[in-house]
Amino acid sequence: MTKRNDFLRLLALLIDSLFVSFISSFLFNFVVNTSLSTRIHSFEVFCLLLYFIVFDLRNDGQTLGMILTKITPTKRELKNRISHSFLKTMSIVVFPITILVYLIKGKIIHDLLEDKNESVYLE
Repeated sequence: MTKRNDFLRLLALLIDSLFVSFISSFLFNFVVNTSLSTRIHSFEVFCLLLYFIVFDLRNDGQTLGMILTKITPTKRELKNRISHSFLKTMSIVVFPITILVYLIKGKIIHDLLEDKNESVYLE
């Protein structure tokens, strides 16, 4: 993958994170109507994981962020899709570390952890 593709994947991850944060905050504040920050964070992590799993199962891993940045993901087997969803969620949970790793290594954490040379294509 080129640096541009890696940057676009990081940007897609950020877009997905912002989208899910907005939706989960809206749901949590208006449906649950409480302001406990630990519960909000846990709920947001749950929503992120659910978001990635749904997109991995229903849309072959192409999330809203990937659609907006015109990235087509690699086809994966079912068990690899679920583990990839979990790794993407963890990459967002530790997003400052994800950015540092990207700046140092030029790759996103979940790509380094999977350690595969799978290609991601720009449309």
